[in-house]
Amino acid sequence: MLERELKLHVPGPSREPLANALRHMGARDQRLRACYFDTQNRDLARAGVALRLRLEGDQWVQTIKAPGPDELSRIELNHPRPNSELDLTLYKDSVIEPMLAGLEHALKIRYETDVNRLTLVQETSQGVVELACDRGVVRSGKLVFEIWELELEQVSGHMSAVFTLARQWLQQYGLILDLRSKAERGDQLARAITMPAPKRAGKVRLEKTMTVRQAYTLSLGECVSQIIRNATSLAGVDTAEADTHAKFEYAQYLRVGMRRLRSCLKFYGKWEKVNKLLNDQRLRDYFDFLGDVRDQDVLRFHIAPQLAKAGMPDLPVPVTAPATADTSAGSAAARGANQNAPKNGAPPQTQTSLPAVYTASAGPAQLAGDVAFQQYLLDLLETLLSLGDQQKPRKIDERELGEVLGKRLKKWLKQICRRGVHFEHLAIDAQHDLRKKLKRLRYCVELSSSVLSDTRLVALRPLLRQMQHTMGDLNDLYNAEVAYQGLATTDAAAFKAVSWTRERQSQIKHQIEVDFRTLTREVLGEEPDEA
Repeated sequence: MLERELKLHVPGPSREPLANALRHMGARDQRLRACYFDTQNRDLARAGVALRLRLEGDQWVQTIKAPGPDELSRIELNHPRPNSELDLTLYKDSVIEPMLAGLEHALKIRYETDVNRLTLVQETSQGVVELACDRGVVRSGKLVFEIWELELEQVSGHMSAVFTLARQWLQQYGLILDLRSKAERGDQLARAITMPAPKRAGKVRLEKTMTVRQAYTLSLGECVSQIIRNATSLAGVDTAEADTHAKFEYAQYLRVGMRRLRSCLKFYGKWEKVNKLLNDQRLRDYFDFLGDVRDQDVLRFHIAPQLAKAGMPDLPVPVTAPATADTSAGSAAARGANQNAPKNGAPPQTQTSLPAVYTASAGPAQLAGDVAFQQYLLDLLETLLSLGDQQKPRKIDERELGEVLGKRLKKWLKQICRRGVHFEHLAIDAQHDLRKKLKRLRYCVELSSSVLSDTRLVALRPLLRQMQHTMGDLNDLYNAEVAYQGLATTDAAAFKAVSWTRERQSQIKHQIEVDFRTLTREVLGEEPDEA
C-alpha cells in the first residue's frame, strides 16, 4: 500500500500545550518500541528502504517502507508477527522482493526507537486524517536524538485535508516542517553523525521516455527537497550545537535550493504553466534576504582572511545597514551603489515586501523557524504534490526528452557566450546579469544531465561549475569594495583593502573572459567574436 504523511517537528515551548490539546480532543496514548535492520554497508538505507520490527502494545509488527513517487509517499507493507524474529519470506512475489534479493551482507539491528504516541483521527470535508504525536528517542549505541513530532497521515479523501490541518497546527504551535523519517535520523546516528550535513543538490534521474511534465515534476521535487531540508536544519532541528559556520552553510544551501527552483521554473516555463505559488513574491523576498546575509558573512569568512593573507592589518568587518520593508534588499553592493557608488556601477537592486522583523533583527535561523516561512514551505510542498498527482501529462512532441531539453540548453549557452566573450568590457550590472544566467544554465544542465544526448553539454558541467565560482568571487569582491569604501576615507588599511579588491577584480575578469572564449570554441565549435 502507499502511505502518505506529513511530519512536523514540535519545538520545546509548544510540546506540552500541543500534547494536552490532543488529549483534550480524545487522543489515545500507546508505547511503540522498534528495532531497525540494515547491513553493515547500509544497503537498505542507500536504497531509501527502512525495515523494522515494532512492538505495538503486546503485538509485534514487521514493516518495510520503500520510496514512493514523492517526498511524502512511501510504499509500506505491514505484517503481524508472533515474536521479534525477522522473516524476509513475507516479501516473496511482492514489489519489495527485488530490493532485498541483492543483499550481500547479513541484516542486523542498526538503531532503535522508543516513543509514546498520541493518536487521533480527524474527519474533515476534504478527507480523513490520522494525527500522531510521537515523543521519545531514536538511539544507536550511546548516541541519541530526541523525537518530538506531529505526523499527519492521509487515511482517505484528498491530500489537501492533510495540508489544511497541518497549517492550523503549525500556525498555532510554531511547528517546523521536517521531511526526514525516523529511519533517516537513525541511520545518521548509526554512522556516528550527530548533526545533519547541509543538503546539497541531488541527482535527478530522468528517463528518455518521460514527458516534459514528468521531468518538470521530478526536477521541482529535488529543488524543493533541498530548500526544506536545509530550512529544517537552519531552524535548529537536531542542530542545536551548530556553530556560526555550520549555520552559514545551511543558509547558503537553502538559498542555492531557491536559486535552483527559480532556474527550473524558468527552464520548463517554455512548456509548462508555472503555478504562481511556486514563484510568488515571497520566494524572491526570502531569496534576497538570504543574499543580504550571505554578503555580510562572505566579508567575514572569505574576504577578511584573504586580506590578512595578503599582509594587511586587521580591519573591522563593515556592517551594512539592514534592509527594511521599504528599502532595497539586494546585495550589499546594490545598497552601496545608492550611498557611495563606485564609478563602474554595482549589481542591480530589488525591492522587498518582507516584514521589518526579518530584515532588521532576525538572522536566517530565526527566519527559517518563523511561522510565515514554514507556511510558505507547506504551500510549496502542496503545490508540488498536486502537480505530480495530475493525470494525463501533456506531451510536447514525439522527440525524446533529452533532445527537447538539450535544444533549449544549447540556445541558452549560445546567448551567454555571445556576451561572455566580451566580459571585461561589460558594465557590472551586465556582468551580474550574465552570472545569474550562467548559474541558471549550470543548474538546468545538472537537472537534465541523465537524459541529454549531446555529450558536449554533459561534459560542460565542470567548466560551468568552475566559472560560476569564479564569477561569484568577482561579485564578492565588488561587494567588498563597496563595503570598505565607507571606511577608506578615515582608515589607511581600508583604502589598501579597496585597492586590493580592484586589483583582484581585474585579474578575475580577464580569467572569466578567457573561460567564455574556451566555452565558445570547445562546446559550441565556434570562434568567438573579437572585442
